[in-house]
Amino acid sequence: MTDAPGERRRSPVTWLVPLVLVVVAAVGAVVLTRDPKQDPPAASTTTAPLLDPVAVDSDAPAYASLDELIAASDLIVRGRVTDTERGRWFGDGTSSARIQSRLVTLDVEEVLRGDAPDGELGTVLVEEEGWTADGAPLVVDGAAPSATGDEGIWFLVDPGDDTTDSLILVNAQGRYLVDGDHLTGAEGDDPLVADLSSLSEDELVAAIRG
Repeated sequence: MTDAPGERRRSPVTWLVPLVLVVVAAVGAVVLTRDPKQDPPAASTTTAPLLDPVAVDSDAPAYASLDELIAASDLIVRGRVTDTERGRWFGDGTSSARIQSRLVTLDVEEVLRGDAPDGELGTVLVEEEGWTADGAPLVVDGAAPSATGDEGIWFLVDPGDDTTDSLILVNAQGRYLVDGDHLTGAEGDDPLVADLSSLSEDELVAAIRG
């Protein structure tokens, strides 16, 4: 899918830089009391965070309709998270906060729009904002960290970063998890998230397919 005029894909590095600046303000006191270059406590998944989540805002674009969200996506899938692990570091810990990404392995059950990597169903690696230098998980624009067992619908884009094969969420509007008979999106007062979360999984799938 081509970008709209004037738009360009952002790699996870540039995608995280504005967030780094926000985190400085949100957890500056914590960062200053710890060695900013010290790795977070060893852990392979997000199932047992040691610190309370830190809520931050990003500069990701917001969309007013499902059609706009679909147009912004390279790949839309229904799937299940089978694993999460710690990924790359962003920020130097001095002039900006140091943040580690989370790598999410998504087992693709169905491709709703776009082309699956390698042209077939399988797994997709998704990179998202993960932890502060102290190991506190990040909640970005109301979107909680992904966790093993999450099932739902993901709106994904290729960040255009040659150093990784991972995809990223379009924004916090781009993930809807199955919660009983309904869907759960990012927390907050976003009108589109509220509209899509009011649908069942099958209803959202039908709306995406058009």
